[in-house]
Amino acid sequence: AAAWQATLTASGPLAQLQAELRLRSTGAAGTTTTPSRAAGAAPADATAAAAPSLQASATVLPFAAWPLGALQLATDALDLSALSPRLPATRLAGRATLQTRGLDRPAALQATLDNALPGAWDTGRLPLRQLQLQASGRPDQTDRLTLDRFELQLGDGAGPAGRISGQGSWQGDVLALRLQADGLLPARLHRSAAPITLGGPLALQLRGLDSLRGMAAATTLPGGAPRPPAPAAAGLLLALDGTLSGRWLADAGQPVQLRLVAEADARHLLVTQAEAQAGTARASLHGRADADGSG
Repeated sequence: AAAWQATLTASGPLAQLQAELRLRSTGAAGTTTTPSRAAGAAPADATAAAAPSLQASATVLPFAAWPLGALQLATDALDLSALSPRLPATRLAGRATLQTRGLDRPAALQATLDNALPGAWDTGRLPLRQLQLQASGRPDQTDRLTLDRFELQLGDGAGPAGRISGQGSWQGDVLALRLQADGLLPARLHRSAAPITLGGPLALQLRGLDSLRGMAAATTLPGGAPRPPAPAAAGLLLALDGTLSGRWLADAGQPVQLRLVAEADARHLLVTQAEAQAGTARASLHGRADADGSG
């Protein structure tokens, strides 16, 4: 397993401390290794030799009603697959800044995340090249957050594969997103997808976020008996309404249009409207599907 080294420092007057945390991987044996190369050979990918790291610096106000003045976060060479084999391989570098002015005053977050190892999902990678995010909210309103702007630049190792941008909000147990897709190339995101390009508006709403709090509940019942595991998405309801238009990348660029209005939870799928059109061909369906209660 990889070893990590942490350093925590604090300086300044007690009423306004400048704190800094540095966390860095030192490799399996506690040392960082760098691949060697022969003289005259092409240099190795610099990101491949970089050790994962995390840095955080903050202004701490211990005697204030809201003790955090500002926070900066940075990470480099983060591989999600090192955290769990179920996660994709990545090489993430991110920067985030949080500015706060008090418990009852709006706080602003700006973040950028770059992935130097993008790839199709079915190859064990993440088809994301960059994420940009701006959000705001009040520290005393922990159930509200405004997503002022976000943008996902998608792609694989060969280049860009489209963009998804939008705005949204989280209030109580509801997350609502208004999205705009541009130049999506699904076959570059997953190799089994159709060779088409798509774009258009999407509205997404996720209800029941309060149910996720149960994931942090104790795993044992009174008396020491194990608590039966609850499905993480048991109380979640996802609703989608979108229209995407585009064309086939083959067949002389035949036009394509997809329309979907649907909602789903852990046991039910309701399709109010689903239509697909390619040239003069058209298909549509609507209906409901329920999961087997025994499964």
